[in-house]
Amino acid sequence: MAAKPPSSRLRVLLLWCAVAFVACAPSSHAQSCTPLGSNGPAWPRNSTVYIDLGNLNTEQQRQVRVAIQSWNHENQSNGSYVTFSFDPPLTPTSFRLSFQLGQNPVNPQTGQIPPAQIDKTGGIDGQI
Repeated sequence: MAAKPPSSRLRVLLLWCAVAFVACAPSSHAQSCTPLGSNGPAWPRNSTVYIDLGNLNTEQQRQVRVAIQSWNHENQSNGSYVTFSFDPPLTPTSFRLSFQLGQNPVNPQTGQIPPAQIDKTGGIDGQI
């Protein structure tokens, strides 16, 4: 099976992130985003998540920036008040979300190559 072109991978990654974003949008009484798994805490209310656009090309960066602007707008009304920023992280422990193109390994359970994945290593906190 041939790998999908990077632009298709980015679209799937953005779609997956949008689905995760909707899933973590708290109700009017919630205080933070729901974590992706039980291995880590959610992004706390009023936190800032710093975005790294990695090795994305100009058009892919534009698409991510549009999505981030939309998320920032929604986060002001959904009760989480999480802000996504393109500024450099203030501290080494700041929350970070990195977008990168690269090779995805075959999923041993399905035998297929996923269009996107989360890498919780390399200084990324693994939250969605």
